[in-house]
Amino acid sequence: MYVPLAVLAAATLLIVKLIPTGSAHHEQSSGDRPAGSAALPLTGLAAMLIWCCGLGAMWQFVERIGVDGGLESVLALRSLGVSTTVAIVGALGASALAAKGINRFMPVTIALLMQMLMAWLLQGEMNWVEMAVKASVFQIFWNMTGPFFMGAIAASDSSGKIAVLIPAAQTSGFFIGPIVVGLFLGSIGLAAVNYVTITFCLLSLIIFVPLSTKLKAAGY
Repeated sequence: MYVPLAVLAAATLLIVKLIPTGSAHHEQSSGDRPAGSAALPLTGLAAMLIWCCGLGAMWQFVERIGVDGGLESVLALRSLGVSTTVAIVGALGASALAAKGINRFMPVTIALLMQMLMAWLLQGEMNWVEMAVKASVFQIFWNMTGPFFMGAIAASDSSGKIAVLIPAAQTSGFFIGPIVVGLFLGSIGLAAVNYVTITFCLLSLIIFVPLSTKLKAAGY
């Protein structure tokens, strides 16, 4: 099911140069910006892509983790259904924090750290309620991270050409993550899901921390 999505992501990358940047006045204003002005949104896009690799790694296999931990498939899926319902809290929280003018550094840092913690805890024997709680926390902070990433990219992208790649980055991440997990499943089993998810989230955080500082200094 991921192959058509990957093709769509690749097609988006190919046609992005054809997307108009707006009026001539806007183009002139953008041209006055320094040549390296695309570095910030591109870095943000890279951080989002890597983060989505971690999300894809976990979400593709999380039901199997539940079954491996002793749950029937229907109970594991029930846990995920509950967590998806609760996840809206994260998006609402991000909206509330942004409305109060809270800088993105602390919310995103905490959210990524919590996702790493939950990725570590989502393994071993679990009842369905325990899995639902862990998956809910993971998804709440997942949904808190995304809006801040997207806002950072959009705010710093004067041309608008990079922000339109956000869906492609998300889709590509959800495609790449499970592939990376598959490389290690044969040797270490489902623990690969936890390790790969944590690694990608950590890499995203390492990129985001200095990016956040630069965005703040640039007034975004």
